[in-house]
Amino acid sequence: MQFGLETCITEILCPGDQITKSLRSPPPHAPCNPRDTSSDKAEIMGVENKKTRTKTRRHTRDLDQVKSDMLSSKHLAQYQATKASEDLPGLGQFYCVECAKWFEGENSQRTHLKGKNHKRRVKALKEEPYSQKEAEAAVGLRTDNGPLRASKPQTIEVEMAT
Repeated sequence: MQFGLETCITEILCPGDQITKSLRSPPPHAPCNPRDTSSDKAEIMGVENKKTRTKTRRHTRDLDQVKSDMLSSKHLAQYQATKASEDLPGLGQFYCVECAKWFEGENSQRTHLKGKNHKRRVKALKEEPYSQKEAEAAVGLRTDNGPLRASKPQTIEVEMAT
């Protein structure tokens, strides 16, 4: 019988081969990786990635999409055609274009229009949407000459003490 560091204690106490293998391997319920979410604990505790799912469910249309809806009624009609009116609140009759949101009735839409969230969205839409040209300029794919300035010779007068 050889005694190595790995098998020293297990071979002395339990000479059986199956017992030494079970003592060396981790128990089946303990994950090897501490960040492993595939264990039974995640199923017991509830929904996995609850924050991500909630955030995704609440996600509305982006500002550039809403801006194109406001500029082109065709674009807005195309978006609204993708939604079935039976599934929408208020059968799809009460819609806020700026917030890209449907409401159950006229009263709830009116209170929304007076609210802070709607006003914030309108203020954000006043800015120009981020374009592909701006992205290319930020990376440096094109030159940004900017507006030409009238070049004036700069003269700096320095008085010298004598």
